[in-house]
Amino acid sequence: RRPNHPRPRARARPPIRRLSLFTEPPPRTAFHAMSPRFPPATTDRAQRRAGAVRPLFATLFVLALILAFVLALRPAPEMLPSINHFDKVQHAIAFMLISLLGFAAWPRRPVMIVAVMLGYAAAMELAQSFTAYRQGDYLDWLADAAGIAAAFGLRRLLPGSRRVEPS
Repeated sequence: RRPNHPRPRARARPPIRRLSLFTEPPPRTAFHAMSPRFPPATTDRAQRRAGAVRPLFATLFVLALILAFVLALRPAPEMLPSINHFDKVQHAIAFMLISLLGFAAWPRRPVMIVAVMLGYAAAMELAQSFTAYRQGDYLDWLADAAGIAAAFGLRRLLPGSRRVEPS
């Protein structure tokens, strides 16, 4: 170092932002900020109201997961043979509704919700296979997956979902 040369200044670090499940990840680069995946912040009243109820949706989502698991491990009522396949429709509807709660709680993380729900469905069927009065069935898991896929398709109808207008 030269004696009269000023000492280089340390670069200021950006503040550390703590993220929670209720905040959206910030864009990483200027390119991301311009992409339709990260639209500019809006002051639309409906968007703000939808963001205010996300903790409610998250709470309902977790409660629905717990309730569904408890109900799935209880002894099954006897079903008539003629409506035995109605069970698959019930699986699809239940998982569609629970997934819609997840998409409403975390609208910008649909892939995470799908992965969590598919793993949850598999865990539920596995847990049922270990009980003496229930049996795990891969067809039930497929019905669960169909309900999750239906919810994935319907997620744009939820309040607070962002729609990208074609340019």
